[in-house]
Amino acid sequence: MKGLLAALLLGLATPAFAATALDNQAVVDMVKLGLGSEIIGAKIEASPNHFDTSPQALAKLKKAGVPSSLISKMIAATATNTSAAPTSGVATSHNGSFEIIDASGQRTAISPVRVTAELSYRKAWIPFHVGGPETFMFIDGRHASQHTGSTPRFITSMDPLTVRLIHLGEKKDREARYVVFSGSTTDREVQLTSKDLGNGEYSLEPKAPLQAGEEYAFLAMSEMPAGYGFWAYFAQNAAAARAYDFGVN
Repeated sequence: MKGLLAALLLGLATPAFAATALDNQAVVDMVKLGLGSEIIGAKIEASPNHFDTSPQALAKLKKAGVPSSLISKMIAATATNTSAAPTSGVATSHNGSFEIIDASGQRTAISPVRVTAELSYRKAWIPFHVGGPETFMFIDGRHASQHTGSTPRFITSMDPLTVRLIHLGEKKDREARYVVFSGSTTDREVQLTSKDLGNGEYSLEPKAPLQAGEEYAFLAMSEMPAGYGFWAYFAQNAAAARAYDFGVN
């Protein structure tokens, strides 16, 4: 009975657990729920991941109460991801980078920030509302650390099929910005032009100038199987995304 209860908790607890890829916070959340190390370890071994195993991140995991045995499994799982050959028909993204290019050609890296996915049924009572619940994507932090002009250019090693640029809204009651998806669509997507530079990198530029004083983010999926559109896959795996955010001067 106890094992059945733990399994149900693991499947129903939070959106991060329902996603196909685990991150550090998902492991911390499972530990705080009181799930056993054997259960969490099995989940780590069975799931794709985008763990941060830098010394600073490992120290945070230890401080959050994650046992050393689970941290070791996270490191091993990350090593397996790095050494595994890419699956045919799958575009990967999180092993890459995003950089802003200024007028002189200088590159400035954009560091990824944590994304939280939450479901909302706020429109469920509206008779003419069509579709399932909305998905709220919260981007950590009130403001981005990097800024650029209204006509920026970006260089990335990520496949353009696995990324989308979105215009962020401000969530006044929490230290986060957000974007809302109804089903698998949003009116906050920014259209891009992309160019393959032929050296494993791509150039991305917004088709129209961005709004001054506003904040934006590239949403990047860890992987996207062949045959899926970005938003269709995103709707099922929102918590596996990473955000590369920036502000516009």
